[in-house]
Amino acid sequence: MVIQLYINNEKLSIFKDENISVKSSITDSSDISKNMGDYSKSFTVPADDNNNRIFKHYYNATIDNTFDARVKVSGRIDLDGIPFKSGKWRLSKVSVKKGMPANYTINFFGNLVSLKDTYKKDELKNLDLTALNHSYDSDTVKLGLTNELFDGKIVYNLLVKKQYYYNSQASDHTNTPTLANIAYHSGHGGGQHHGVIWNDLYPSIQLIEIIKAIENDYGITFSRDFFGRSEFLNLYMWLNKDKETQAGGGTQQIDWDGGDNDNVNFTTNIASFTSQLEFAPTLYWVINLTITPEAGYTGIDYQLQVLNNGEEVALGDRRGVGTYEKSIVHETETTQNLTFNIISSQEFRYTAKLDQVKFVSSLPIDSFTTTASAETISSNAIISELFPKITIVDFLRGLFSMFKLVIIPINESEVYVNTIKDYYANGSLIDVTRYINFESYDVERGNIFNEINFKFSEPETILNKQFEENTSLPYGDEELQLADADGEPLDGEKLDVKLPFEQVVYERLTDIEDNEQTNVMYGAIINEDLEPTALKPHIFYNIKQSIGSKTLGFLNDNNTTSQLNSNINTPSHTINFTDRLHSCIFSSEYSNWDGNLINNTLYSDYYKDYVLSIFNIKRRNFKYKAVFPLNILSSLQLNDVLKIKEEYFRIDNYSLNLLTGESDLELINSFENDLTGLQVRNTIYYVDFQSQRVSVYIANAGLFDVKIEDSGTGWILTEVEDDIVYLKISENTGDYIRRGAITITQGDKDVEVVVIQNGIL
Repeated sequence: MVIQLYINNEKLSIFKDENISVKSSITDSSDISKNMGDYSKSFTVPADDNNNRIFKHYYNATIDNTFDARVKVSGRIDLDGIPFKSGKWRLSKVSVKKGMPANYTINFFGNLVSLKDTYKKDELKNLDLTALNHSYDSDTVKLGLTNELFDGKIVYNLLVKKQYYYNSQASDHTNTPTLANIAYHSGHGGGQHHGVIWNDLYPSIQLIEIIKAIENDYGITFSRDFFGRSEFLNLYMWLNKDKETQAGGGTQQIDWDGGDNDNVNFTTNIASFTSQLEFAPTLYWVINLTITPEAGYTGIDYQLQVLNNGEEVALGDRRGVGTYEKSIVHETETTQNLTFNIISSQEFRYTAKLDQVKFVSSLPIDSFTTTASAETISSNAIISELFPKITIVDFLRGLFSMFKLVIIPINESEVYVNTIKDYYANGSLIDVTRYINFESYDVERGNIFNEINFKFSEPETILNKQFEENTSLPYGDEELQLADADGEPLDGEKLDVKLPFEQVVYERLTDIEDNEQTNVMYGAIINEDLEPTALKPHIFYNIKQSIGSKTLGFLNDNNTTSQLNSNINTPSHTINFTDRLHSCIFSSEYSNWDGNLINNTLYSDYYKDYVLSIFNIKRRNFKYKAVFPLNILSSLQLNDVLKIKEEYFRIDNYSLNLLTGESDLELINSFENDLTGLQVRNTIYYVDFQSQRVSVYIANAGLFDVKIEDSGTGWILTEVEDDIVYLKISENTGDYIRRGAITITQGDKDVEVVVIQNGIL
């Protein structure tokens, strides 16, 4: 077997007896900051004329335009002229003997060595999502709450930093900063307004839009094998970075442009005042700032912030005409340089006046008045500014751990992402018996776990803390104790899977007046003191739910109440409220919506098979040596099943010695080896009446045909992208349940997928 090593398409010289070994393994989804894919141990190549030219005589630091060893350089490994591995090379050192270069030490790394190298310490807030910025006003928020913005990329949900309740009693108009009755009833009017206050709400972003932004900003593409499925496409993240952040509005420095400018600089908008108290006569100032809202803005809440040399010295809440008075005396500095900011969570237009009186020995001796023309604070929801604090690497690490995803680099800019279960299902079965050296091999017990803990971040909200007190675990967490047939714990280690995301216990409201359940479910983002709290990134399924007869009041930006009586975007732990086919929690919990048990969990869908294989009493780790022909080496994938005699094995990792052609295989005996023909994960879907797009993932499919059987009504259309069949389901406007089906055919094998859609309520 002839080995060729290339750096930027230039062929390196190699030692004939150098031991070069390349290792391939599945990336650890629990830590994507570590090495990804293929890599080699250090080895040397000669410092001959050819390599000196390629490495530009790196040993000589006086040469300009030298080889840049600070970065990895693209290259590849060929076997007998056939590309074997592509990736990057690192130059580690040059050995110099008797004043002459002897050899270069290099390492090979597969493509996308580390996502941590790519994203460094960048946070989600650094992503370019300006296309999703929008006006933050009551009309836009109402649309986002009852429908969607940007074709569903942004929605608004009832996730609020206060307590909501529902009381249809006409006399209940409770609406305070901490508590609100959100029922709509005939009692509205006469100055009595309550309901969902529009600027209590914050936007939520579809997770796939974050993935797309990462791709666009960093020149990387993730496959849609998982990211294109309904169980991911329907997930959202709530956008609120801390307990103080407002969703819209902004902070604006008052722009002084009229009247006296003796003390106020019209360019910098800094007001400077010098005082003196140590010596007679004493000198000090009294200033009075007046904020006057323009017509139509008198009911807007705003804050007046005063800064001295950039440090906040005053912050106060205002509504209507607001004033601020201060005596400026000699305190920590003789001269105080003041700036004035207006902070509002919504659009606000105002004028300002600054009266200044100079006192000497307590007598007013001079006065000045400076004015600011009408200014407008535009109210926009800036998506990047609302992200919870989390790095891109931690966000991706959390997603990959959440769904037990496999990450396989395809090339420098493409990454294959899929669940470990479906990645394995797409492998091939290869009989390698005749290439195995049976003279000596090891059989080991491998790593065994006796406890596996699946955790979200520690809860901060009151209902989840109470849930933890009652059950010993927060909502959605799972603890597994692995034991033998006699109940004795296995002799193994503990595994913790902890996500950087936080779960929230939602509350479906009941009408206090008649004790009937409403169709309104919300999340109170408050702590045990009933105060707003900071929340780690919260990921949830969004469901557009019919409000029903128990309608909501919605308080808009002109302080009038309208009725919400159609649909409302509802946060949920499950992808829908009917079959609950997918959820975003690890444990089987009772649904906050209807109290039914959620059986399809992150654990059951993505981890259970993996855990059961560890738990299996027959499980072993095998270490074989083999010499494979080039056709197997060039096509071998880490999801292939290897048949050795009459046993089947999964590949944990393998190393190829390029000098000897010998492979060291680390294998795990496999118990599920049906890799023949297409496999469909779910064959029945229950959906609500609304129009929607559902994905059907096909494993190990190859070429297949799709036939629709929907009783000729045309309410199901299909689109096929790679291994996913998308079902475009139209709205069911009737009050009846309809049934449709598609048939997926490959050769002589047919699989029927059934869709059952509820009628409109």
